[in-house]
Amino acid sequence: MARVAGRNSGHASSVNFKVLRIAPPVGTSTRPTLADLVLHIGAGDEGEPVITIMG
Repeated sequence: MARVAGRNSGHASSVNFKVLRIAPPVGTSTRPTLADLVLHIGAGDEGEPVITIMG
């Protein structure tokens, strides 16, 4: 999902996207919930591309 969001972002350095996630089991629930994430693309210490995904 992050790859698709990044490719569709044009030249933006940050992209918001959503994924379905299943939290660690509590009781018997395995129902997925929608999680909002942010993909940030920037330069590392030596100019290399760095990708960070934040929740």
